Amino acid sequence: MKMKKIIAVAVAAAALGCSCIFPASATDSTTCSKSFSAKDGQVVTTKIYVALDSSSPTSEICGVQAHLQFDPDTLKYTDAVDGVKEEGNISTEFTTGSWFPSLYPIYMPAGNFLTSTMDAGSGYDLSTKKMLSSVDFDVTKAGVTSVSADIQELYANNDELSDLLAYGKISLEIAINGYSLGDVTTDNNTSISDAIALQKRIAGISKFSELQECLGDVNGDGTVSISDAICVQKKIAGIIETL
Repeated sequence: MKMKKIIAVAVAAAALGCSCIFPASATDSTTCSKSFSAKDGQVVTTKIYVALDSSSPTSEICGVQAHLQFDPDTLKYTDAVDGVKEEGNISTEFTTGSWFPSLYPIYMPAGNFLTSTMDAGSGYDLSTKKMLSSVDFDVTKAGVTSVSADIQELYANNDELSDLLAYGKISLEIAINGYSLGDVTTDNNTSISDAIALQKRIAGISKFSELQECLGDVNGDGTVSISDAICVQKKIAGIIETL
């Protein structure tokens, strides 16, 4: 009987679409947003990734700036003082190679958004996505919250290619207490085991902890449902890149 329930969930999931796509915005890839569930006392890690679209006239950039907006009523960023730049938070993916860029770490120009900037004297390959920065937030209020990001500047070290903003792509990845969304087995790997665990939870065969409930709500609608299971299945199959 339990196996029949799991099969029924899997079949129903196949008929549903998934709101988790990369880039997160279908109309403007220079912006994206992500909703998720969180509980008081948890730590939410938000990673910003940037890349150039395949239609870009070049694969190299020498500068990028992105904004990250959040809800200050539910998320608290304590590593910066208003208007003061902070050390850290910039990804090491922008400090490797034959050159060393000037890095302007996350700083807080206003109470509800952060800015991250990378500036270099020569090109950096963005034909594949690279992590620009990683930011930790303390959760101060339980419930569904969201973050959004947008590319403000993207340019190459060439007067003819000074503005590449139209070719920019940005995406967000969320982790709660160190575990990525969808990793309900908390083994630091999104796999078929997570899809099965979600199906069992949806069918009522097993129960989730408070953390697992948050990790299982990958589409950020406040509940763990078939929609979340199919998002994880699509991630495993490589149909979508980011949950």
